[in-house]
Amino acid sequence: MINNTVTGEKFSLLPQHAWVLLVCQCLNLALLVNELTRWMLLIIAVCLCWRGLTLIKPAIKPQRLIILLLACSGSIAIALSGRELGVLLSMLHLLCFAYALKSLELTSRKDFYQIVLLGVFILASVLIFSQSLFLSLFVFCLLVLNLSLLLAYFSASLNIKNNLSQSAITVLKSIPLAVVLFIVFPRVAPFWQVPSAKSAQTGLAESVTLGDIANLARSSALAFRVKFFTDIPQYNQLYWRAMVMDVFDGRTWQQSKNSWANIEEQASSLSFTQSTLNGVQTLYQVMVEPSYQRWLFSLAVVDPKSLTNNQVTIRPLPNYTIINSKPVSQTTSYQISSYTQSLLNEPLSDDQWLTSLQLPTASNPKLKAQGQQLKLNYPDEIERAQAILDMIREQDFYYTLTPPLLNRAKLGDELDQFFYQTKKGFCVHYASVFTFMMRASGVPARLVTGYLGGEYNKQSGHLSIYQYDAHAWAEIWVNGQGWVRVDPTAAVNPERVESGLSQMLQQDALFNNDLLNLHRYKHLAWINNLRLQLDALDYQWTRLVLGYSSKKQYDLLKQWFGDLHAWKVAAIIGGSLMLMMAVLWLVNLKRGKGNPPVKWLTQYQQIITQLKAKGLIKPDTMPASQFSRLVIERFPMLSKNFIGYTQCFEALMYQALSPQQKEQCLIEMDRYQRQLKKQLKQLKKTSTGSH
Repeated sequence: MINNTVTGEKFSLLPQHAWVLLVCQCLNLALLVNELTRWMLLIIAVCLCWRGLTLIKPAIKPQRLIILLLACSGSIAIALSGRELGVLLSMLHLLCFAYALKSLELTSRKDFYQIVLLGVFILASVLIFSQSLFLSLFVFCLLVLNLSLLLAYFSASLNIKNNLSQSAITVLKSIPLAVVLFIVFPRVAPFWQVPSAKSAQTGLAESVTLGDIANLARSSALAFRVKFFTDIPQYNQLYWRAMVMDVFDGRTWQQSKNSWANIEEQASSLSFTQSTLNGVQTLYQVMVEPSYQRWLFSLAVVDPKSLTNNQVTIRPLPNYTIINSKPVSQTTSYQISSYTQSLLNEPLSDDQWLTSLQLPTASNPKLKAQGQQLKLNYPDEIERAQAILDMIREQDFYYTLTPPLLNRAKLGDELDQFFYQTKKGFCVHYASVFTFMMRASGVPARLVTGYLGGEYNKQSGHLSIYQYDAHAWAEIWVNGQGWVRVDPTAAVNPERVESGLSQMLQQDALFNNDLLNLHRYKHLAWINNLRLQLDALDYQWTRLVLGYSSKKQYDLLKQWFGDLHAWKVAAIIGGSLMLMMAVLWLVNLKRGKGNPPVKWLTQYQQIITQLKAKGLIKPDTMPASQFSRLVIERFPMLSKNFIGYTQCFEALMYQALSPQQKEQCLIEMDRYQRQLKKQLKQLKKTSTGSH
């Protein structure tokens, strides 16, 4: 009889706690907005809005049948989209859907526990896709907020500030063990593959049309960082190669299909002839942000021997670029060396020669005629290239991120429109025109995309290369020299090549109109210094934490403990756990000895014992505030005194009271207890009389 009464007790959260729970759900899910499909975001929004309305008007709570239909329809939609989403994103959609839907059937303590636990899993899922310092700190704060809900439920009398502080202290106590596990626990590859769908790819694309890089230059997102261990080359020598485009269809540059079809064979065999490495060695470490593409960044010419000493598998290609063995789905670090003074003189095959001269038949006739005329006027390839650069430099060409729109109805005429009419463009415009005219004049040429330059951070000594540093340039084949880099941008805007985007171009970019973007305010010294300090912190986090590979772990532990064996690792982890438990036990023991006897807990147990004698048993896991509602329902005459008694007890147990406040609470608790004992005796007399 009594157990049924206890089991039938309706679960309820205080209004302020219910709203905090809803806010937690919104914040947790907001971190995964970029990973969820639009239809899933719509379903989640409906569930959370409905939950908010039920907090205002409980009468509009959805019926169980509606929740069941919503659950079935959402699960079917996820199953149908599984092939497109992939395993990881499908499971993520299911997790987020369950998290939002569960809020509509919050009717028991079990449901409340499940929602809080799902929230922790949501936060862990966020770190699959990004582990930057500031996102990790935000996730930590949200974890504290989520756990504070549990504390608030069991100690309703505590205010929000105390709940948050207690929750933060609890999480902070776990950090020492987490650090030990991070350092010594074997690092294994993840059991999932982060999706590399086209929609997830960022940065440079595998094909380029006029205006593409201009759009990318409006983004201040980080592309990669570089730490040099030798002298840093001059800014105008920092051409970070990514992809080589050698096929042009009149509108788009892309890599030749033949070279792409043989890319694995070419990359893995290393059978192609390597350039002679000349000049000074440049040694550097690159930390690439997730792009979900295979392309990596390097200065030409890379020493292929330096690629083998990395945690990731890097493969060099004959066009002097390098690729990863799989898409870059997390921050990836590698260390390589380059010889920037070496020639790119890999011999051209007949197919490569023809591909590098190929032009569409009816494409840009004016530029074709101009190129053929240049061949007659300048027999030497270098003089011919210089003549094109002189035309760009001396005519009214303008370098801008917002070039006028070209008439795309005339397929294959866009370069003519730019060169002879609009004369306003970005790096791709000028590199495309130059490459096209050199091919038309009989010189093999190709377009290269990557990044130029980088921002030097004095505090940490590294370069940060952002998306707005994206660049395109040309390479022409010169007999006796091989591929020679020519950057037509230098003819129209030398400042871009020598020192980066000018202040005018940065204002032109407006960085996607993001008012909170600190790059917009680089002209303000104190904001720029703050931005660089934050960048230095994030760099150290990336280098020390995200860059802590299994190779670095092995080297570090071998340095500390000698030859590693499984029993040593187990002993380190076990010893650390025991040491932490001993420290916490000693701290709690010392704290317990310093405190006076807990008189109020003894008094509370006395009242609980008397109520048990009356047939009302308090479950061990039931909070005092919830038990007080059960007492009031069973014995209404105890309402006033038991509510006050419970409030005093919770204040003494969970709140940080001053000695005066504690003494006052004890006095009030004694008064309530005397009155409760009298009422309980009266209940006994009444019960005896009725018998």
